[in-house]
Amino acid sequence: MSMNHSNKWKASDEGGLCWVSDPAQAYVEARVKSVRKGFIKAGASDGREFDIDLELPLKPPSRTQKEPPRRVLPRLVLREPNGVENMDNLEVLHEASILENIERRFRMDLIYTNTGPILIAMNPFKWLPIYGEDVISRFHGKPYGSMPPHVFQEAEDAFVQLQKYRKNQAIVICGESGAGKTETTKLMLYYLAVVSKRTAEREARRMSTRSNASTEGGDTPTIAERMVNSNPLLEAYGNAKTLRNDNSSRFGKFTRFDFGMGSAIINGGHIENLLLEKVRVVEQGEGERNYHIFYQLCEAAKKGQVPKSTFLTGDAASHEYTKGPSAVASIDDFEEYKAMVGALEALAVKPAERELIFHVTSAVYFLGDLDFADAQDGDASVVSTDDVLKTVATLLQVRDSSKLGKALTIRVREVPGGEKVVSNNKTSEARHLRDALAKAVYARLFDWLVCRANTAFDVSTGQENQFIGVLDIFGFEDMKSNGFEQVFINTTNEQLQKVFNDIIFRSEAEEYSREQIDWDKTAFPDNTPCIDLLTRKPQGILRILDAECLRGMSASDGPKLAAKFNRAHGNHAFYEICGPASVWRRNNGERTRDEDFLIHHFAGPIVYTIAQFVDKNRDALFGHVYDLLAADSTDPIVTDIFPPTNDGGQPNGQNDVDHTTTTRASGGGSGTTKGASKGGGGVASAAAASKQTVANKYLGQLSALVSVLRESSTRFVRCIKTNHDKLPAKLDKPSCLHQLICSGVMAALEVRRAGYPTRLPYREFIREFRAFTPKGQRKYDDRDLADQMMQHPHVVERIGAKKYKLAYRLGVSKIFMQAEIL
Repeated sequence: MSMNHSNKWKASDEGGLCWVSDPAQAYVEARVKSVRKGFIKAGASDGREFDIDLELPLKPPSRTQKEPPRRVLPRLVLREPNGVENMDNLEVLHEASILENIERRFRMDLIYTNTGPILIAMNPFKWLPIYGEDVISRFHGKPYGSMPPHVFQEAEDAFVQLQKYRKNQAIVICGESGAGKTETTKLMLYYLAVVSKRTAEREARRMSTRSNASTEGGDTPTIAERMVNSNPLLEAYGNAKTLRNDNSSRFGKFTRFDFGMGSAIINGGHIENLLLEKVRVVEQGEGERNYHIFYQLCEAAKKGQVPKSTFLTGDAASHEYTKGPSAVASIDDFEEYKAMVGALEALAVKPAERELIFHVTSAVYFLGDLDFADAQDGDASVVSTDDVLKTVATLLQVRDSSKLGKALTIRVREVPGGEKVVSNNKTSEARHLRDALAKAVYARLFDWLVCRANTAFDVSTGQENQFIGVLDIFGFEDMKSNGFEQVFINTTNEQLQKVFNDIIFRSEAEEYSREQIDWDKTAFPDNTPCIDLLTRKPQGILRILDAECLRGMSASDGPKLAAKFNRAHGNHAFYEICGPASVWRRNNGERTRDEDFLIHHFAGPIVYTIAQFVDKNRDALFGHVYDLLAADSTDPIVTDIFPPTNDGGQPNGQNDVDHTTTTRASGGGSGTTKGASKGGGGVASAAAASKQTVANKYLGQLSALVSVLRESSTRFVRCIKTNHDKLPAKLDKPSCLHQLICSGVMAALEVRRAGYPTRLPYREFIREFRAFTPKGQRKYDDRDLADQMMQHPHVVERIGAKKYKLAYRLGVSKIFMQAEIL
């Protein structure tokens, strides 16, 4: 039996309970009516009857197949009224039983469930009274597993393990948009900040008792509290309303709390931003908004709370980059503006510097209104909105607005030999360059803000430091149309899934080997071939794309680029050639086309459509525009993020930070380390940036992130979005099941269940179950005594004589038992 289907049914099963897969409910309760060769007839509790071909779910899809075939699984009654806290202990383990357990707990507002070392967090779409400081007190200092599953228990365990083993700790929080990743991250950081502060206060009281010194000044915010309090700033600039989530993080974030070696007190911190969705600055999907900051500033402008020098009037809907919905029922933009300003104050940003930040932000806002018209002399363009041009130039403190306008209407290319060739931009090309400028300024400003925050946080001075890091990052995406951005997002998740596999699954094999246990060696899920398909040199999909970017005007895109992918990977097990003649369909139900290709991800098959892959991968701001900002702007922030270049095309200075970011899937991120420029650093020049593609930069950043996770003790939290309507007490079971599969939870349970997930050291087992000690015992060693205890007549009777021999195994130092035995 697999996790989603059993084809092993006998006539003796007639009358028994079962689950039948259902598109609307994931699984429905049913009873077996008849079993004949290759088929089973089941009657559902709602009166429907199903004739199920037991072999059809095991076959590949056909062109005529319109919906997945029905699947069937055995069903046992879940006895626990609140479900089980750890799903390793379910009596029968498959998709339907897991979903039933999670649903039962969700209905009781028990939103956290463990599955081995993974915490599943269900988004209740309401606030529950389980996060106050009194709750923190209940979890602080308690051994792992002694309290119910909770996000605080995971944070406490990381806190304890850091002190005990002096090894860096990492917590990876994944899930789709709206699953609750951001709130879960906040709760993790909040817990760590509180328990660290309490530890510091106890230490201060102890020291003051010794020295009779005063302990005043305890109300000063700690570094951890300031990091938590700074969150509204990054949410304002990095979060947006999407169709799935009103406060969706459009970037990944790795927040690190630093501790002195062996210390429980936070002495510094650092934030790294990853993969900012830059394209949102210039275009949003229907029903979605741009980044929150633009609407916050507009609402504040209506109330006269922002400087008039920003030129903001408060009418967001009348501007090109914010012409979608401006109001969101669940968001008070003015209140969020005040929280954002408070975050800047927590970072010690003075009003004058804050005004400069708002100037650069407003420049991006107004750039969308900058338009062009056809020039009279042929294929050329001119600025048609001079007033907007002057506003943008003023906000960026560019001395001559006409230079900025001219720079956007021309293209400057360097040909072999170093000669520069100038050509005119058509109107559409000028608008494209305008958008490229807006994206570049915003992305570099975002990175500058992160670096500015790190100036206040990254203050630990000890040579020997350790950290607890919390990674908040988006999950797999399978949209109506998957393009360039989704390739990068899903590559990220494949890499994270690989880390997950190695840590969770391979640790199982190591444990059995170490304890010299023979077990059912279930094949471990291994997505290495998929990662190689995407990233391996020289023929990985992203590597082929990089090579195309070097071909200049002759680069292939659309169907031609898909044809190159097909030639390179047509026989790859994780790749499928698409097109009208294939069995694969797009998410809208249409047959795939020649510009499509399919990848079998860990989360399932995803069809990608190639459109502007080459242009998006180049993502270069032309050198003459870059150099104009570097040379002509007097704004301190602009000159910081667009520093002058030297003759080699590199930014001047040794401590510059690479701020080149692109779309969410292709961002660069701050990624600064100690010793980097505290004020924000610089960027690679346009000449250097044009030689480094988005894929190249992105893969380097991803590799660094994965290295950090592998070198740390890493645990995982899988957040689940319970419904797409964002309503409390509503559970969309098919969607939840899909998320559990995508997150690797099902595969983790399958491997653990295949073996012996309950493990106790012999001494602990003997102490806990001493009632089964043989009478008149001889002198056994612990291993032999545990074996004799398992042969107690009562134990054999309860387990069953047939199952008894397979129920446990004796290791070197532990007894291993099947899940239901304990």
